[in-house]
Amino acid sequence: MNNLNQNISNPVAIRLLVLISLVSLAWSDSYGQNPGYQKFNHLTTKDGLSQSSGHAILQDSQGYMWFGTNSGLNRYNGYEVSVYKHNPEDSTTISGDNISVIYEDRRGNLWVAATGAGLNLFNRNKDTFSHYKIIYTETGEVASGGISNNSVSSILELSNGQFWLGTDHGLNLFDRDTEEFVHFLADSNDSTSISSSFITSLYEDSEGNFLIGTENGLNIWNPEKENFSSFPHQLSGLSPLKGKTINKIYEDRGGMLWIGTDEGLYAHNRETGDIREYKHNPNDNSSISGNIIFSIIEDSR
Repeated sequence: MNNLNQNISNPVAIRLLVLISLVSLAWSDSYGQNPGYQKFNHLTTKDGLSQSSGHAILQDSQGYMWFGTNSGLNRYNGYEVSVYKHNPEDSTTISGDNISVIYEDRRGNLWVAATGAGLNLFNRNKDTFSHYKIIYTETGEVASGGISNNSVSSILELSNGQFWLGTDHGLNLFDRDTEEFVHFLADSNDSTSISSSFITSLYEDSEGNFLIGTENGLNIWNPEKENFSSFPHQLSGLSPLKGKTINKIYEDRGGMLWIGTDEGLYAHNRETGDIREYKHNPNDNSSISGNIIFSIIEDSR
């Protein structure tokens, strides 16, 4: 029988590092044996960065480090920083400066999302960008074929080659060859539609399931019927994640699915159907330290 256990305070069976509001650093054994072994080099605005804080970091297949900030895209080659900023008088520049996502697909293409300014494809040879934004009809409605919203929150290429984008208003399936977008929006009159149009996270598990996090729970994509259902599905018909904002989806080496939300951490055992909920208990020092989970990672142990 499926089971939702509330306020679980027992230690998690495997070692998971859960980032709540601060990023924690797991030190190596060598550091414990030799304090001071770890050294940090700093890359700041004095070195050419457009801003010291940002939302996205990526090392691409060519070895470049990319940093997305609130004030431009930065590329670091190990020696110097190149900054890419929007220039309204040059259509080949990046579409916006508030960078939310940096993603490299298996074709080696670099995709950059700018909040409120759409999606960008970087041309490595010309050092320029192509833009993908909302297309409006003459009546002011969002046209089919273009992206559904100019704020992209997540990008994921599935193992089957499909390229998906999560936005603030709609999930998009993007055909990179025809450059056309297919929109999937929430519909209160259709129980097989996605649970919310506000997409927060995308993930493909080891079984090839495509999971979509929203501000109203977690969804699983049915590729044969091209529709959605809530996940995990309970015998009661109600998912314990319904109504919750899904910030992070992660599968550990044992196949356990971990879901970070604004209201706690959830662990789903797909073999038994059990779902465990981990929440902060101020009266229990062994409980999780907070309920807003932004990121999850499993260490090497």
